[in-house]
Amino acid sequence: MSKTAAIFTIGANLDDREDMLYFLRRLTHEVDRLVVVTGHKGTSETLTRRLDPVGSARIEVIGFNGAIHSVFGGYQSGLAHLGEAAHALDALIMTGNHAIGLIDPEEGALRRLALGVAGVWAPYWTNPQLEPRLLSRPGFDRAPSPDLLILGKDALGHSGLLAELARLRPARDFWDEYNQCTLPLAKYLDQNAIPLEFPFEAAELETVSPALFEIDTIVRPGATVMPRALLFLDPLLHDLNAIKLRDALDRLEGINPQLCTLVTRFCLRQLPARDFCAITDQYEVLPSQAAQPDKAAWAFGAVAVFIHAFYAEMMPEFWERICHLPCKAHLFISTATDEDLTAIESFLDAQGWPADLRTVRKVHVNRGRDMSSLFITFRDIALSGEFEVALRLHSKRTPQVSRRVGESFKEHLFDNLVESAGYVSNLLDQFEAHPDVGLVIPPVVHIGFATLGHSWHNNRRPLQELARDMGIKLQLDPFTPVTAYGTMFWFRIPALARMFEWNWLWDDYNREPFHIDGGLAHVQERLIGLCVQDAGYRTVSVMSTRQAARNYAKLEYKLQMLAGHMPTGNVLMQRDHLRRTSLGLKHRLRLRLERLYGRVLQRFPGVHGVLRPTARIVRKLLS
Repeated sequence: MSKTAAIFTIGANLDDREDMLYFLRRLTHEVDRLVVVTGHKGTSETLTRRLDPVGSARIEVIGFNGAIHSVFGGYQSGLAHLGEAAHALDALIMTGNHAIGLIDPEEGALRRLALGVAGVWAPYWTNPQLEPRLLSRPGFDRAPSPDLLILGKDALGHSGLLAELARLRPARDFWDEYNQCTLPLAKYLDQNAIPLEFPFEAAELETVSPALFEIDTIVRPGATVMPRALLFLDPLLHDLNAIKLRDALDRLEGINPQLCTLVTRFCLRQLPARDFCAITDQYEVLPSQAAQPDKAAWAFGAVAVFIHAFYAEMMPEFWERICHLPCKAHLFISTATDEDLTAIESFLDAQGWPADLRTVRKVHVNRGRDMSSLFITFRDIALSGEFEVALRLHSKRTPQVSRRVGESFKEHLFDNLVESAGYVSNLLDQFEAHPDVGLVIPPVVHIGFATLGHSWHNNRRPLQELARDMGIKLQLDPFTPVTAYGTMFWFRIPALARMFEWNWLWDDYNREPFHIDGGLAHVQERLIGLCVQDAGYRTVSVMSTRQAARNYAKLEYKLQMLAGHMPTGNVLMQRDHLRRTSLGLKHRLRLRLERLYGRVLQRFPGVHGVLRPTARIVRKLLS
């Protein structure tokens, strides 16, 4: 009877690592013996509790045995633990939490693969011939990736391979370990004619590190693992190397939906939302014509449409958008006065909208505008469990800017959310096809607004304090958080459950007309995206084709103009140049004064009109 074993190294604790536990559970069914190498206390008890009841393998949890806590350090500790028993195995699998797997969902697939290996097998390679950092070139062009190594029966029986693995010099730094472990191992295999096997032909992968730069090719049916390091690669490096992580995740979703969901959830917990959206292309340009023109019902049922009609005279404009809904919908409309409530009811009667498919309420106090009218006035509806998917609209005027800019902003919101019946049908298809989509928003508005890189304004500190109170422990985006600017959006109600469950009070909001940055309503606007992310749901930005063209044209012009003033066209060098420039005394002084100005307004909103002229003069002097 064949004997197989696996060594699994853990370089992090088990908190929020469901994808790693998934990998371990899969391994327990693939091998006869599983050695887990970890340096974290409590891992043994956790694994015994969470894996033993479902696994068939004997799990042995050990420490790093004095070796450096690294990939090869873990492999050395595991091999030392196995001792002479390793030579008697038919196959030994070495991997760890530095990899994401198993991609192939078929039980037994890895075991069959391992038993078919004679020498050494790896899922992909690095090409040292293309590595610019190497001073001298080795005599081979494929070094096996340590993300997953399979040692077959012949390799395990080789007189010196296991001894060579024990002689390698692990390092905490990836590049040092590459030079001291990966390359020496590849050299040993080459010099001793030990077969090195890959699931790809040499011509299929063209870059120095295919697992990073050609991940869309690596992830395919039958694949074993993908590198976790790819998820933490700088978004600018994703750009410079044209990495197609979105394509890889789409393929993973088709091959192994459960693993894809776990990977996405891990990313949402570990990465700032803007980084995640950038590296995984969380943007969709939806056509106006429906993919399924005759479709009138979706699996999630009727849609809840929450509308705050502070300006009741906008009801005809709302009606135009309501008519674009291709599905059954219930209208939940809030307004500020009894007169407007009566006018809204009369308008809906005139349009023939059924009374049993609408609920019109007057807000308790005219504070908090569209935020309080959603999260307080209709809290009971959201938490009733009757609806899963909802749309949020309101009568937006944006009085702090010119009428034309305000209208442009409103068009940006309405057109990207409810452009046409066919457009909305395609948008609802996204919710139906992807249960992890929690928030669908227009992209951040930038035409007419100075939002790019500066949309926190005075809201970052109060949001941090509020998020702490709510138990949210996510990284914040440094410049422009991913959220529903203008507070019109589609959402999956469970994704925003935290917002509806929190005990907001009417007195928490600024009195009118002191609706300022740093006040609760503006903080909530930025909190929306964070709550969706914390709940494990994705935020997707959507655009109509017309709005996408308009926004891209203006955005490209602005970026071309800014980049043209840089000393280089390389975006990484541009970033370094800007960071050096921002260290100037005048820049630091301006930032501190702006923060002080924001804190004063948060505490004394009524002085806004008095301080604004002075703030403008100071800003001009320090620009």
